[in-house]
Amino acid sequence: MAKSFIVDSKRARLRSSNPSASSTYAPANRSDLTRSLFADYAAETSESRKRHICDQIVEINIGVANSIAHRYRDRGERVDDLEQVACLGLVKAVNGFDSSRGRDFLVYAVPTIAGEVKRHFRDRCWVVRPTRRIQELKSHISGCTEVLRQALGYNPSAAEIADYLGEALNDVNEALRADSCFLPTSLDVRVGESGSSSRGELIGETDAEFDRVEIRSLLGPCIGRLAAEDRQIVVHRFIDQWTQEQIAQDLGVSQMQISRRLSRIMLTLRNDLGEDLLSAS
Repeated sequence: MAKSFIVDSKRARLRSSNPSASSTYAPANRSDLTRSLFADYAAETSESRKRHICDQIVEINIGVANSIAHRYRDRGERVDDLEQVACLGLVKAVNGFDSSRGRDFLVYAVPTIAGEVKRHFRDRCWVVRPTRRIQELKSHISGCTEVLRQALGYNPSAAEIADYLGEALNDVNEALRADSCFLPTSLDVRVGESGSSSRGELIGETDAEFDRVEIRSLLGPCIGRLAAEDRQIVVHRFIDQWTQEQIAQDLGVSQMQISRRLSRIMLTLRNDLGEDLLSAS
């Protein structure tokens, strides 16, 4: 079958939400009807008739697309949205199928539809987007979990999944935790044995000193390289909030000398800090 025809995807989406258009076909009947329609398409010369045949193929197989969509429910995305995505995957499958190769249509359509739904989750459904590596690993985990469950007779552990996939346990644990990236826990959820507090109420406020952490981590080594008396002057001036006159009295020197020493210390720190930033970059 040539790949030149185009199925009206908008009409197909409407059909997927219309129960009367999504009649259930027995697998044998659906397969025979689909095969027959593809044969009619190959023999047809009228473009309008070809389009109508393709619409019929989509309509006959919408139940399959919806069934695939339902496999991915309860993952934070509405089922009707997943059905729409699966239907678009079905449209792509009809457009891409080559009936001359003698294969059953669903052998080609099912992975095409499932791939479209997976892409939808990968590209559209992350509230917090993990790395592509974790996204792909999560997909592999989803694919092997049922296989392991049937083989072991119980839900596989993260270690068993990691061993089966040949992946690091830490990576598997990270991918398993990525479920919350689809549907994060609400801050209004009650927590604790009594349920008296919400999760949001237990989150601490941002420390007012948080923004200074990076500055302090950079300045610490620079100050550590100062002479002991210069460090003491910095502490008195900027930590103890002493005036220059108080520092001068404590050290037994003039205020002018303290002013000059502070200017020299600040210049030293600026130069030293600049060198540290350059080496860090």
